[in-house]
Amino acid sequence: MHIKAALVLGPTDPPGSGITPLKYARNNAVALGRVLRDVCRSHRVILLAGDSTAGRAERKAIIECLEELAASDEPIKHFVFAFSGHGLKPVLAPAGRR
Repeated sequence: MHIKAALVLGPTDPPGSGITPLKYARNNAVALGRVLRDVCRSHRVILLAGDSTAGRAERKAIIECLEELAASDEPIKHFVFAFSGHGLKPVLAPAGRR
């Protein structure tokens, strides 16, 4: 059986980051996650839109979720990646770091 999966991000901007927090990024991500799960009948919806460390849309958590999906025994037929948040210029990592 093929599955439908989604990774939905609605990052909350950390205090002191200098980024103006968005009022509805988290709510939009949660609502989209519900639609994907309930209406589109996605089998696996991962939502990273919380204030806790486990639910934050941070690089490490995103990579872990993608690795978890890739390791699934069942092939993924459809995959949705959604982001509700700020668009920022990429910051280059120091040499040897990704």
